[in-house]
Amino acid sequence: MGLFSQASLKAQPLGFDEPPSDEIDFDDAPVPPATVAREMTIAAELEGSLDVLWARLRSRRINNGIQGQVFTIAHWEKHEGATTLAAALAQRVAQVDAACSFCLVDFDLFGGGLSFLTGLESEPGISNVLLGQAALEATYAGTSLPNLSIIPAGYPTIGRHVAQLYDRCKEICEILADQFHYVILDMPCLRKHPNFAFWASGLAQAVLVVRAGQARRPAVAKALGTLQLMRLDVAGVVLNAREYYVPKWLYART
Repeated sequence: MGLFSQASLKAQPLGFDEPPSDEIDFDDAPVPPATVAREMTIAAELEGSLDVLWARLRSRRINNGIQGQVFTIAHWEKHEGATTLAAALAQRVAQVDAACSFCLVDFDLFGGGLSFLTGLESEPGISNVLLGQAALEATYAGTSLPNLSIIPAGYPTIGRHVAQLYDRCKEICEILADQFHYVILDMPCLRKHPNFAFWASGLAQAVLVVRAGQARRPAVAKALGTLQLMRLDVAGVVLNAREYYVPKWLYART
């Protein structure tokens, strides 16, 4: 079974249009990285759900003056599956959108789950860039896909210093949005770090991931409220690990 074979995603199409076909000319394309992230495999049954989610996301563009589009993958509690979804989504869209460039960034500076998932936990990353210990270009890690790069969280975690570095976080993200067509940010859980995403206001759109059978309605409401307080446009909500007790052929007939 593949790395993401235990996850299950359900995204609801809500009548979106096809994204604009205008190509973006990126003059400052990043240099191909030397470090290579761990190979990722997506279970075949997830590809359709990821394709629907991506079609919805890329059709939504906010007028913020930057060239690329930025999405934050948010969650209220741990173990919602947000990090797995972020990695699976980046892998899948880079496969199907080969003409575009993608960057997956581990902005969970308190946990770094994406860095461990991709085998980059010992590599310099965002934390080191924020502390002036590494250049941003030196943190890019390659993947099996030439159009997908990953930036790990780095080491050590910067903990209490984060609040003083919000402006720098936004600056880094703006630089990435000028170098890549799409930037996907894996963020820390909203319950423990409700103010962290404030720097992404006006820059990114949020995707909230909730786990079926685990997330309760009040928690989802709090998560959405927190994102609204942070002035983040919520592009969609993904119900993760949903189990279907009705045979699939019945869904196909309705």
